[in-house]
Amino acid sequence: MNELLHLTSLAHLGFKKMMPNDRGIEMLRFSGEEQALDGTSAVEKLERAIPEKHRPSQHSANRQALIRHWWPAARKTA
Repeated sequence: MNELLHLTSLAHLGFKKMMPNDRGIEMLRFSGEEQALDGTSAVEKLERAIPEKHRPSQHSANRQALIRHWWPAARKTA
């Protein structure tokens, strides 16, 4: 159980670091919203492997908020 929790935490951290609005020094970023959505989907698959009572509850919502903030609907239609 601890390994799965640790892996999902690392995957979530890695996801955040790949977002273009992360201010850390990284060389690799998501190229667009679709790639970010694919990334969060992959991380969610890992998280679903954890029994529900132990599963991180806010990581997915946090990733979705990062995506919506960086690629808002208003920017897509402009």
